[in-house]
Amino acid sequence: KDVVGGWFPIRDVRGELVLLGRADAPRRIYQQGLASLRYFLVSLVLIGLGVGLSTRIVLDRLVLQPVARLRLGVRKIAASGDLTQRMTVRGHDEMADLARDVNSMVQALNAAQQALTAAKEEAEAATMSKSQFLANMSHEIRTPMTAILGYSELLLDPQHDQRERVGAVQCIRRNGEHLLH
Repeated sequence: KDVVGGWFPIRDVRGELVLLGRADAPRRIYQQGLASLRYFLVSLVLIGLGVGLSTRIVLDRLVLQPVARLRLGVRKIAASGDLTQRMTVRGHDEMADLARDVNSMVQALNAAQQALTAAKEEAEAATMSKSQFLANMSHEIRTPMTAILGYSELLLDPQHDQRERVGAVQCIRRNGEHLLH
């Protein structure tokens, strides 16, 4: 209760009980305890809000902003497709190490892409050389073979005389030697 009450005797000069009185007084300790409890709870809430806000600010500066910068840098490089771009590295913490690692990875990707481009160009040049070589060889083989086939048909025809047949054999031999060279 918030009131303290009690009975007390009132005695006369001889010590006999004359009157019984009751005294009620507000309990200040109880009221002071309630007030202290309210102040404590309000202080606790305010301190909690202060610590939470401070934690949020520190977390934002130390973690969230660097992560956002890192994400933005990676997205910028990915969107542009330009592997010569590098991220700006700030500080010497884990986020700066991660930005350096991203830069190293982008540099390695750029080197690999350049190597692949060079290998592709080299393969295309080799294919073109092979095609040109085969076209030249085809021409070099077909021309003598046409002569060989034509003169061998002439040899099979009985209407041609001995002199034409000898000329055909000599032509076949020349074209055969040309193929060997």
